[in-house]
Amino acid sequence: MKKIILLASMIGLLAACKEQTPVGLQISTDTIVKDSTYTAAAETPQDKSILIEESTGNKCSNCPAGKAQIDQMIASQPAGKIMVMALHFKGLENDDPAEKYYSLENQDVRDLISYLDGDQGQPCAAFDRVPLGGKYFIVRGSGGNWSSAVSNELTKTTPVNLHLTSSYDATSDRVTTQADVAYTENSTEQFYLSLFVLEDGLIGTQDSANFGVVKIHDYVFNDVMRKAITPVVGSPILQTFATKETGRVFSKSVIFTPDAKWNKENCRILAVVHKGDATDKHIVHVAEVKMK
Repeated sequence: MKKIILLASMIGLLAACKEQTPVGLQISTDTIVKDSTYTAAAETPQDKSILIEESTGNKCSNCPAGKAQIDQMIASQPAGKIMVMALHFKGLENDDPAEKYYSLENQDVRDLISYLDGDQGQPCAAFDRVPLGGKYFIVRGSGGNWSSAVSNELTKTTPVNLHLTSSYDATSDRVTTQADVAYTENSTEQFYLSLFVLEDGLIGTQDSANFGVVKIHDYVFNDVMRKAITPVVGSPILQTFATKETGRVFSKSVIFTPDAKWNKENCRILAVVHKGDATDKHIVHVAEVKMK
């Protein structure tokens, strides 16, 4: 098996030798990224998993009903077939511990929503980033049929397999995540890889519509997008390869320091393979794994 290292970095060495950062290599003071590629025996194609990107917020009184519908769709499919990333947007920040309001919004959420087509009014959701009526985010109950959007995506296949691993070193307080994208058919498409940190089990106060707006105290927020560990728009996969042949594998390794505010036991890594054209951002496959 022949392996080619495309991009590799060590933070200390880069600082010392003043070399230019290779194009596409994202480096911060606490992040190391390494890309590589090789050819291997062709893999049996995986079933495609789909991603729901849900725009939500704790002041959205209709969002609990939207979340309940998403949960029902997930329960109707085999485990891992439908994945969710909750994008908390336009939430209320309040330090009053009795109300437990706090903001789950972050700049990566704002950037991702803007990259798609902007929030359309909560609750809204994107289904594999396939547009309906020219918009990626579909508003629940306003001409947007979430169930149909999911059904349409469940029939599709994917040209790549996606393998994801993650580990945590408590001594160095570092997470190492590796995503392997294996082509199961020849492809000339330009795909991108996005990696996100999600967190479950966050407790707060959620507005809910129930014959008027009521507050649900000790509401559990799951699938919360905490950070993008690649660029929000994704990193290009094998950009210099005109054709990615069957058996070609692209591997991305990212080593980063988790935020001290996260409960690492409740965190997951989500990997998304997608298009990145101005008019085509559809998702071709997703996978997730526990961060630790």
